[in-house]
Amino acid sequence: MGASQHVDLAVVGLGAYGAAVAYHAARLGLRVVGFDRHHPPHEFGSSHAETRVTRLAVGEGPRYVPFATRSHEIWRELEEATGVPLLHDHGGIFIAPGDHSDDHRWGDFVDATAAVAAEAGLGFERLSAVESRRRFPNFRVGDHEVVGFEPTAGLVMAERAVETQLAEASRLGAILHPGRPVTAIDSDGDAAVVRTADGDVTAHRVVVCVGPWAPDFHDRDRLRVTRQVVYWFEAED
Repeated sequence: MGASQHVDLAVVGLGAYGAAVAYHAARLGLRVVGFDRHHPPHEFGSSHAETRVTRLAVGEGPRYVPFATRSHEIWRELEEATGVPLLHDHGGIFIAPGDHSDDHRWGDFVDATAAVAAEAGLGFERLSAVESRRRFPNFRVGDHEVVGFEPTAGLVMAERAVETQLAEASRLGAILHPGRPVTAIDSDGDAAVVRTADGDVTAHRVVVCVGPWAPDFHDRDRLRVTRQVVYWFEAED
């Protein structure tokens, strides 16, 4: 099937990443088209459920701090532009096992977060178990556990953020196609051809944000998707 449309950027997958790419590209004035095999926000990808934790003092490494900081600025910009509340930066508590723990993955995570915060000039408090129980009595912290508090941490409303960015991208001129799966991405000289059952689109660039469907567009022998299960618990108070 011949290509029927040409754009600057095609975005395949319109979850958290794809929605952000489409929104910012449209803000830059690019001709944008986006595709998703479902109707985002939906429960079949990586952006499902109400919230995601956000932190500025990223214990995984200081290289992430500029990205996290910019993301908070973007959420506030979106809130101001749309009136939709997206970021709740009410603070975050970090609880990790003490030094004697056999769990080597998280035993030093509070220390790592404190080090990143200190390097970036971010507020971060180390709390004793006694102090933590006094200030946050709804958490049962054991005497052997280490606790930290970051006042700039919080929650992003995940599905609402996807929905808001897609709405803004559309308002700025992006053409979005929910419920339209991409079957292949091919090359045609200097352009890419995004193929769908309803017709093809050529694009100067393509950004692929397909989450668990990534093996459909990459070498299956080199890329294997595994599931990460995240839990939410309703708080009575």
